[in-house]
Amino acid sequence: MQIEKNIIKKLEEIVLINDKTVKVVIAKTILNLLKDRDDFIINDVANIYFTSVSSITKFCKNLGFAGWKEFYAFLKTEKRRQLY
Repeated sequence: MQIEKNIIKKLEEIVLINDKTVKVVIAKTILNLLKDRDDFIINDVANIYFTSVSSITKFCKNLGFAGWKEFYAFLKTEKRRQLY
């Protein structure tokens, strides 16, 4: 699976599905945290959504990343680029 170049756009597309699946809720949670905070960790996402860290890791892998760390690194880089 190829890694999504525009992660934020991909998360927004997932949110537009507008159902109550795990992937939609995780995407919404990540986007909300991204707007509200400079940094957050996988446990923040898990605690807000009341889910397991492994569910979030699986979500990241489904997007083509090795796991949370790689996903988050790409996400932070993309956010920084949008600010400039």
